[in-house]
Amino acid sequence: FYDESIRMCRSAIEEQQAGNPKGRGQAISRALALVGELRNALDLDAGGEIAQNLDNLYEYVNECLMEGSLRGECRPIEQAEGVLVELRGAWVDIQSRGAVAEAQP
Repeated sequence: FYDESIRMCRSAIEEQQAGNPKGRGQAISRALALVGELRNALDLDAGGEIAQNLDNLYEYVNECLMEGSLRGECRPIEQAEGVLVELRGAWVDIQSRGAVAEAQP
């Protein structure tokens, strides 16, 4: 979901820069749906503080995307994209560390 939501943010920025509000809106709608799926996957009870922090970050991303949509500005969308890129990088790092740990005796 991260890769596709990042791609949708980039698409929204490109559409905004091209003067295509309809395309921007479609890309933002798709990004919002993907972030919604990420939020729905959280188990706030079992995940504790980490899950709550992720939920807060996803809410921030939603707010940025909505602001970018309403104002027709790229900057909030870029901020949302930045958060998603950081989160994707963290998950990739966690997965690679897990693979290394599994490979060690």
